[in-house]
Amino acid sequence: MTAKPFCDGPFSILKGTNWIVGKDHHGDVCHVLDQRGWGYLTGKGQAALGLDTATASQMQADMQQWVADALNAAWEARK
Repeated sequence: MTAKPFCDGPFSILKGTNWIVGKDHHGDVCHVLDQRGWGYLTGKGQAALGLDTATASQMQADMQQWVADALNAAWEARK
């Protein structure tokens, strides 16, 4: 038996945030993922990458889109 997902597609990036969202069973926004890692990308510490903000922003945007696309592909395959 497969459990019903708490959050359904289509999935997207919530504008102005680092959130990937879908729709709950009421059709409202459902928070799926909160992308983190800004400090790792832009920090200057021993393990940080020290990237400029433009590069780090683009990397995060690319990853958000990749995640949303992957979730949507899985959602479509389950239909």
